[in-house]
Amino acid sequence: MDFLDESQVEPTGRRRELVLREPRLRHYDEFAVFLRHHFSLTAEDAERGRRVYLKTDAGRLYELAFLAGTGGPYPSGLTISLLVEGVEPMPSTDEIDADVWAFLRWLAEGAGGEWTPDRVDRLGRLYNLPFAARE
Repeated sequence: MDFLDESQVEPTGRRRELVLREPRLRHYDEFAVFLRHHFSLTAEDAERGRRVYLKTDAGRLYELAFLAGTGGPYPSGLTISLLVEGVEPMPSTDEIDADVWAFLRWLAEGAGGEWTPDRVDRLGRLYNLPFAARE
């Protein structure tokens, strides 16, 4: 998985398909702190609505939009949208879920604390998700 800045991606001609919305990153502050530091997010980014792009190993492209809210530090939330070329069909739900799961494992590993990639996978196994790493 690779992260790209806005200058490296041309979203024109692609449609955005929302795949995840987390409006309350502050329920686990380590997530917001990690994202803020990893992507060097600033107050100016909050004002202009900065985007970061995630390119998966399979070549799918996702847009990460950081949400600004009141009463706490930026980012307060996050949306992830799949960028799909023109009218091309969406990938399968399993492919999208696996991509988002890889991002969540990366986020847990980077944030540290009580959430770890193993804990994310244990949660996935509770729901019998096929892409959650098996013990």
